[in-house]
Amino acid sequence: MARRLVVVGCLLALLVRGDIDYAEISFYPPPPEKCAPTEITLTFEIAGGLQHLDTVYFYLNQFTRGGCNNGNGGKISDGLVLLGAPSGNDEWQAEYYEGSVDNMYNDSYIILKAKYDVIGTAGYRHTVVIDASNDIRPNCGSPANSSLMRVKGFVYKDAKAQYIRPVNKSDAVDLTCYMTDTRLKFRPAIPKESAQIEVRFRSANQCINQIVAARL
Repeated sequence: MARRLVVVGCLLALLVRGDIDYAEISFYPPPPEKCAPTEITLTFEIAGGLQHLDTVYFYLNQFTRGGCNNGNGGKISDGLVLLGAPSGNDEWQAEYYEGSVDNMYNDSYIILKAKYDVIGTAGYRHTVVIDASNDIRPNCGSPANSSLMRVKGFVYKDAKAQYIRPVNKSDAVDLTCYMTDTRLKFRPAIPKESAQIEVRFRSANQCINQIVAARL
């Protein structure tokens, strides 16, 4: 009898409420067009189910509601994110938080909130579609299965959050990036004289192992 109790206790410990067993982010149309409003599909499995007001966070690397000009767009308040088919509008409501320009929008995220207790059957996959009309769009490129496309669950009544982790699968955003605030300055700016050339720009992405060329 004691052994059975130990086994049951172990099984219950594995089914932690709000744990995300599997998560996937995909885009339509594939691949997304630069700065074009994009349909985002969020697919996930919940180990121990979710209760009313529990939430799932999906972090969207390089996505914004801005104009792709190194400027911020706006958030979408809770319940005002339009969900497309086949989302369970009766099960979920969503809100969107705009990331910061300085972080290259790596901290943009969508929160899905359970309207009531949600199925946590092992292997059952929930699908929520964020409609393109929400104007959420890719700012720059992102590789497939990027470590910056992340997910976490949050249990409301227990004030307990699962650690943030990369999703199991995410589509690539195969796009170039851009620069703003570009400037060329010559010192001295005198014809036929040697001059120091100052090149200034603000990149929308990290310039690592990249070449920046200025045509004079």
